[in-house]
Amino acid sequence: MGIGDLFGAVKLIAGTKKRLDKQKQWRKELAALPDGEFEEKFFHVASEASPYFKSVPIEPHSEWASFASRLRLPKQVRSYYERCNGLKSIEGELLFSTFGIDCLQTTANSSPSLIAGIESFWSEHGNDATKENHLGVLESDDLAGLITNEFSMELPRESLSNMLILERIEDDAASLLVIEPINGLLAGQVLRVESGIATRYESFRAWCAFNVSTLVNFSEIKG
Repeated sequence: MGIGDLFGAVKLIAGTKKRLDKQKQWRKELAALPDGEFEEKFFHVASEASPYFKSVPIEPHSEWASFASRLRLPKQVRSYYERCNGLKSIEGELLFSTFGIDCLQTTANSSPSLIAGIESFWSEHGNDATKENHLGVLESDDLAGLITNEFSMELPRESLSNMLILERIEDDAASLLVIEPINGLLAGQVLRVESGIATRYESFRAWCAFNVSTLVNFSEIKG
């Protein structure tokens, strides 16, 4: 590699890091907004940030408060469902959303079974966790860990049973809401389970912010 190529590679790495840092800060600031302001900004970005993928909030369920109490939803999630019952697409594919509050169910009650789907993936492709029947967990903002698959923890598969499924992606993939503290996880955190491992988001709003950030052109944001 010549000196010109080396300089170009360093410049590319530096530019990529700057862009990723900008994305991370943007997500952090969005997730930190208070009730009402967060949802307003989240809905605005979901509907306006991309000309190709636009989604808008669905009217809140008339009995959202009753469902929220019955499901023991954390404060951030209650605030979200107070203002919508998920998202619907008005342009392009719906890239992310949640089930309506009346359709939320635990992993144990999912059909087809999410845990069975994960076990099927492990059987076919192997499990990267060091412990048998455990799910390796990555941290959403740990770029090095995401690249190297360095797990922050490994969860027994039964830990997933009482989590609520926010969205179902495939038979072995879903986003799960932690309802009560378990095995080092805190209530209100979200696990995105995919390809036999999980990524942890520190809060429901952090997960929402990550999803909606995929629509934002950060090259147009100064800083």
